[in-house]
Amino acid sequence: DFNNRYRTDDASVLVATAPAARTDARLTARYLDALYHFPTTGSGAPIDSNAYTSERRLVVGGEAGRPLRPWLEGRVSAGWNRLERISDNSPDSPSDVAGFYSRSESEAKRQVVDVRLTAAVARVSVTGGAERVWQREVSDGTSRFAAFPPSSTSFDERRANTAAFAQLIAVPVHALRATVGARADDNDRFGTFGTWRAALAWMPHAALTARASAGTAFREPAFSETFSTDFTTGNPALAPERTRSWEAGAVARPAGWAKLGVAYFDQRFDNLIQYVGRPFGSSLPNYANLAAATARGAEFETELSHAASYATLNFTALRTRVREAGTGAGGTFVRGEPLLRRPARSGSATFGYRARHAASLTMLHTGRRTDRDFDAFPARAVALDPFTRLDAAGSLSLSRASLTLRAENLANTAYENVYGFRTPGRTLLAGVRIETH
Repeated sequence: DFNNRYRTDDASVLVATAPAARTDARLTARYLDALYHFPTTGSGAPIDSNAYTSERRLVVGGEAGRPLRPWLEGRVSAGWNRLERISDNSPDSPSDVAGFYSRSESEAKRQVVDVRLTAAVARVSVTGGAERVWQREVSDGTSRFAAFPPSSTSFDERRANTAAFAQLIAVPVHALRATVGARADDNDRFGTFGTWRAALAWMPHAALTARASAGTAFREPAFSETFSTDFTTGNPALAPERTRSWEAGAVARPAGWAKLGVAYFDQRFDNLIQYVGRPFGSSLPNYANLAAATARGAEFETELSHAASYATLNFTALRTRVREAGTGAGGTFVRGEPLLRRPARSGSATFGYRARHAASLTMLHTGRRTDRDFDAFPARAVALDPFTRLDAAGSLSLSRASLTLRAENLANTAYENVYGFRTPGRTLLAGVRIETH
């Protein structure tokens, strides 16, 4: 087919040890190398014969813990993440001089160190700790429209975040479990933010558990939203996005072979960052804190089991609404409309077997979603059709090794998660796990 080659190489390793009681250590590493050729414009028209993006990512992480006293445990973790990305849309031939051409290269690094202590006495457990995160991103790009002189953008930016956190878990009576946590983040670009979470779990009967939780969170703007790239003008004045949420639910086990669960959730998002289209040549930023939205709904789950066989059924009913939009029709957020690409109905059913060997067959259904067609300005609203996908998985356990095989989209169903971009068809993944003693 026309310039649609796709390749992904993925390798990972895990090494774990437990040299003494309550002492453990583990090291993980993963490398990903992906290349994606795309023949289309943003509207899906196949016109480009050599445009591509490539990504190379290396992730390394380590964690270790050991007891310092019979009632006190210490744990430390560290991680390192590096991403190199190239996006290239060069002229298709020497005679191709009438379009828009660009090439951008970026490198992002993230390091994190986390240290925590956990003290457990009687029915109370207290955890306290600190985290430090370093981030850096370097971006260089050039672009040219038709016969006009080329332009270039670049940035080399850093930011760091220091956080302190604490959590208390208490079981005041046998049937009640309470969790309270708080965290303070000091970001050298966005200031100080406090977040919290509280949860209760009550078991009035051995076959019934009721739970409720509430909390807050924030997301800092991405480097590409704060600083300018080939295609966008960044906004250094952006504030982090904020969210508040709560949920309540219950799980019943009327028999040893059955489990029923139901939950209701409610989320509120503020300061959502929205992309704003600007006329060609405008110096105004393309991102702003304009939007606010809500998402609420219910989740239902059922599991039936007999010996090593089981069946599960999950269903989610979701209602999302944009409360504040900030821009007119055609924007990412439109007042009164649902959030993009969030289905009002979705669910899954799984039939499986799990023992020394395992196998499962899963049917996933995603309902109709709204999206935007950005081929015109302003972008028009479109609907993504519902789809049902079939996945299968299995594992074979040997003496010191296990073999795994997973098939995604087994029936090769054609569907879109983003308008104009078809998802991969049938995909097979195989793996092996070796244990040493």
